[in-house]
Amino acid sequence: MYALSNNVNIPQIFQYYNDTNMFDDLTEGQLRYNSWIASDETVDLYTECGACKNKCP
Repeated sequence: MYALSNNVNIPQIFQYYNDTNMFDDLTEGQLRYNSWIASDETVDLYTECGACKNKCP
């Protein structure tokens, strides 16, 4: 499941974010994000259009 706008890979980004905080390992979190999130799926493409608000848990 991706964000409705701009193909942002929200579930995977949240997984990396949560793991980074849970294991207190910023270096590993940055490595995973930079290595495994495609350049056309990054969080900086998120536009806050609001289309996904009713779809988020």
